[in-house]
Amino acid sequence: VWPAQWVVNERGTEFDWPVYGDETEMRAMIDRDGRLVKVWERVARAAGLEELPDTESPPLGSIGVILTSKFGQIGCIFADGQIGCFRWQANEDPGRGGVRMIGLRRHTILKAWAV
Repeated sequence: VWPAQWVVNERGTEFDWPVYGDETEMRAMIDRDGRLVKVWERVARAAGLEELPDTESPPLGSIGVILTSKFGQIGCIFADGQIGCFRWQANEDPGRGGVRMIGLRRHTILKAWAV
């Protein structure tokens, strides 16, 4: 949802992200579509975002879905030099969390869209 808010802030247009009440509803929505990347494909297409080619390194400020070993598929905002930024919250301590940055390899970037 954080990358969706980024699109709203940068483009000044609404991003029709599916509504869910809690993590259980969110997981059910993802399971219905098959994977998080499938949810994003549908939502990004409806928002008119341009999908970036697989061979391209996502430019600064673009959004996408990456695969992580710890969190699985997650949405992120791409920083310069193949760095993905994402928000996280510690389940055991809802007050903990924040923005994380990780270095990415080409195979960990599942899809990316220009903002």
